[in-house]
Amino acid sequence: MQGDVDVSVIIPTHDRAALLALTLPRLLSQELEGATIELLVVDDGSPTDATLAIVSSLGSPSLRLIRQPRGGSSAARNRAIRVARGRVLLFLDDDAFVGPHFIAGHLALHASPDLRLVAGGIIQVRAIPDSIDESPGLRAYHRHPMPGGNSSAPAAAVRALGGYDPWFSSYGWQDQELGERLMTSGLRRSFAWRAPIYHYKPPAYDIDLRTQLVRERDRGRMGARFYYKHPRTTIGVATKMGPAVRALIRAADRAFSIEALQTRVEEGQVDGAHVPPWRAALLRARVESEAGARELARIRSAGAEPLR
Repeated sequence: MQGDVDVSVIIPTHDRAALLALTLPRLLSQELEGATIELLVVDDGSPTDATLAIVSSLGSPSLRLIRQPRGGSSAARNRAIRVARGRVLLFLDDDAFVGPHFIAGHLALHASPDLRLVAGGIIQVRAIPDSIDESPGLRAYHRHPMPGGNSSAPAAAVRALGGYDPWFSSYGWQDQELGERLMTSGLRRSFAWRAPIYHYKPPAYDIDLRTQLVRERDRGRMGARFYYKHPRTTIGVATKMGPAVRALIRAADRAFSIEALQTRVEEGQVDGAHVPPWRAALLRARVESEAGARELARIRSAGAEPLR
């Protein structure tokens, strides 16, 4: 029955059983001071049964595996949102390492009488941490209102808005967009200083500049959808869709020949590893902004309406 546990931790995953074997035990050994939890792992179309084997081997009644065909992290989270029993939904990534008071740190903020959207700290690490500092201070601070890897909100508020918008079908901005709707609906944003995650991204996960540009095109298209739904100046700046930001990017393009650099990188004439970081940053911004501008023009021309 929905609402009969205190918190549902929602973890989408795809073919990362080895990581889950390391991260899930830390969630199952939380110090909760009487709070009740469930862990919902959503297997988003993993090609083997390894995820099932890992979850089954842990043998916890608090842990539940939900399996679905490949649909992406937003679809996986929406699947869990529909069946979650917790009064609070806590969104976490499968590569997040946490301390023993992580869930309690989120729940403490939801004890307030006002409804809150809670974001926890994020520390990027290249190796699996031996220990977790649960009071890392500004080292873990960020301004993201609702990072999918460490955030929580009242389940009723999330369901009232329909969860994640499936219009955001690719990489980028789906978390911020749901956070925007939650804050517009009246939730107060809070930061959980004592609930950081150590976000494990080893060197093997690094991608080259050409692959980054493919991702930036996706981010640009989703950013255009975000700006179309919420045409505020701050969102225009963040998504690089605002007129002033677009003008600055075009000026940088002309001044530093970024379009020509893009052609050489994409055609394999230039090794992205040899591109100076500042030029690589301008190149990523150009690709994101141009892809977004094309998507925004398409949406406006078609008269498309956001799903939510």
